[in-house]
Amino acid sequence: MFQLSHHTIVIFSRCPMQYRFYTTPEIRKRYRKERPFLTLGENIHDTLNSFYKDFAPGDRTLANLEHLFREKWKRNRRGFSSLDEEREWGMEGLRQLRNFYLGFDVTKDPYLLPETYCSIELANAVSLSGRIDRIDHEPEGLHIVDYKTGSPLEDSVGVVTDDDCLQLKLYTLIIQQSHPDIPVVKASYFFLKKGEFRSIYPTDDMLEETRSRAIGIAEQMKNQREFVPRMNALCAWCDYLEICPIKEKIKNRQERR
Repeated sequence: MFQLSHHTIVIFSRCPMQYRFYTTPEIRKRYRKERPFLTLGENIHDTLNSFYKDFAPGDRTLANLEHLFREKWKRNRRGFSSLDEEREWGMEGLRQLRNFYLGFDVTKDPYLLPETYCSIELANAVSLSGRIDRIDHEPEGLHIVDYKTGSPLEDSVGVVTDDDCLQLKLYTLIIQQSHPDIPVVKASYFFLKKGEFRSIYPTDDMLEETRSRAIGIAEQMKNQREFVPRMNALCAWCDYLEICPIKEKIKNRQERR
């Protein structure tokens, strides 16, 4: 079964060679880099999941949320170059959790808190998976929520661009197929940095287009024979820069800036 996810789609679209490295387990494990923003995201997601699982509604206080985050942080402190840098990222995490606390009714239990990756068979011999943060049951149907610890990505008029919405569309496909009796009426990013939602309202046409697009990308991935490196704005942060065939060209470009 060929495994597809939003993450692999993004990597393949950005740089086929990065995708090749990422999907080779030995290379991925050897060159994986610990980074502050990854540690922040892991700790916040883990904290919010445990906050709902481990605390009764009446005990979901801001003090308990912050204490839980600090305990998670003690066990995952990877990727920092100094204690000062770690402190800055830790304080950012606490700020984001306060925004979450103000943005949600924490006494209301989510309909579903998936603990692992959700997966469906998208097409013959192609699976689509994703780790969905939470699903709420609203009067009209299900609301998928994905937590984001980075900044909102918008176009010039403040609207989430189509590529930014792809993750929400793929998640909607997964949940709609695995929970066919309840419609998914809304899918949102919640940007903890600003305490803001960015939402889409799925339609049948939208999901059919997304399904076709995902199947087409999966076929490209499966049939790819040459994984050519593609220079892009994120090359400097690529885990595999040291083994990239165009690393000198990338370094020269950085030096000219």
